[in-house]
Amino acid sequence: MNGRGVVIEAAYVTAVSGRGRARLLLTPTAACTGCCAGCTGCGAGGPRSVWAENPIDACVGNRVLAVFGRRARRLRALLGALVPAALFGVGYGLCAACGVDGGRCTAAGCAAFLAGAALAARCLRRGGRLIPPCRIIEITDTDGKGNQP
Repeated sequence: MNGRGVVIEAAYVTAVSGRGRARLLLTPTAACTGCCAGCTGCGAGGPRSVWAENPIDACVGNRVLAVFGRRARRLRALLGALVPAALFGVGYGLCAACGVDGGRCTAAGCAAFLAGAALAARCLRRGGRLIPPCRIIEITDTDGKGNQP
């Protein structure tokens, strides 16, 4: 990790979506101990798969460099906090607008909050489809055999 809070990792492109995204297979280097706080959370040395922004149109099979930064972590944390809070407000507000007493409105708000928390957790767990944790910055190998682009 450099001083700006970003990590650059090598990865292979395993899938490409039509929305400017690519699925990457990350394999930590031999130097990875699996204990880097604030890193990408590689899973204690095992390979993992994530979605990444693909602004340079990398193709399946390309070896690429991907940058992981603080922006994605902040957006994911914000999503995890705002969605449940907003749904609590919606649930409570709709219940109050219908003239229901305060206790039932609170219960409806809490149910909506829990549904929002479950929704946010599911979205965040799915490998970053909603907010990719990284962005591809360079293609280093076009065919997986060491040939440069």
